Amino acid sequence: ETAAGETTRVLELKQASQSFVFVGIEAEPIPSVLRGFSAPVKLDYRRDRKTLAFLSGHDSDGFNRWEAMQRLLLEVLLEWVELCQQGVQTAPRLDADLLFAFAQTLQDSSLDAATISEALMVPSETYLGDQLALVDVDAIHQARQWLLTALARELQPVFLALYQANATPQPYQFTPSAMGQRRLKNLCLTYLMSLQQPASIALCQAQLQQANNMTDEFAALAALNYWAPVDHPARVSALQDFYYKWQHDRLVVNKWLALQASASQ
Repeated sequence: ETAAGETTRVLELKQASQSFVFVGIEAEPIPSVLRGFSAPVKLDYRRDRKTLAFLSGHDSDGFNRWEAMQRLLLEVLLEWVELCQQGVQTAPRLDADLLFAFAQTLQDSSLDAATISEALMVPSETYLGDQLALVDVDAIHQARQWLLTALARELQPVFLALYQANATPQPYQFTPSAMGQRRLKNLCLTYLMSLQQPASIALCQAQLQQANNMTDEFAALAALNYWAPVDHPARVSALQDFYYKWQHDRLVVNKWLALQASASQ
């Protein structure tokens, strides 16, 4: 039992096997465990995709919500990596539970920009490789690109609306709120750029021209560099202009060189 209005309670595990009974609820509960880092453990706890989707779209514990989304993304990605290894040449149908969870988080007005952007970061290729006994670089790369593009295609209007809402020109501020807005805006730009449409390329070019800080400038350049064909005029011009602007700064030039090495094509 819990006090009136209380929605969270700590359950202490002191025995090898214990049972807990929930009363006064009409449906089977979906547990959000170890909330608030309540126990310093690593939990091997298998949950189906519908459960993960529900938690990632509704959990009031920020970390558990993020972890549920990351587990859901990881499951789908590893499944798609296996399909790539089997010779599948086209992207599979996007998992409905994942799409629901992603859309729910993108459009949740109760979350701040930083939380949304952190939750919707797709696991890196390096992290995916760490989950496999045999690292298949090509399959990992293809599966991740498939997923990014599929999400962007299904949620393009939402990504565009969020980008525009967070791209309002304003003086540069080094505050948590402003940093979160920049992070979310640039994440949306990356997803949109994965579609390789003229409108997305134009967004990158406009942000490069209007940026008043390195975060926005480099994010637009990175999206253009990664997704546009190597010989695309917009990519070539953007890289040249960036170098001419920052050639006096060795650290920035090093980032510029490393960026080109990360191009996907």
